[in-house]
Amino acid sequence: MQRKLARQQKDSKRRNKTRIRIAKQHNKIADKRTDFLHKLSTRIVRENQAVILEDLNVSGMAKNRSPSQSN
Repeated sequence: MQRKLARQQKDSKRRNKTRIRIAKQHNKIADKRTDFLHKLSTRIVRENQAVILEDLNVSGMAKNRSPSQSN
């Protein structure tokens, strides 16, 4: 659809319709992704008694060549 839009003449009614169709498709995909994430997070919370998050400085850990030795 986006290729079709790129080929169409600017400021035409058909191009506007195609643009709206593309926007609707993007919204559908975004809604499906958020729905999946919500369902997954609720399932994780229901199945487990405790959920623990750890904030790690991954980029800093990657830069450290010898992580076993502390300075």
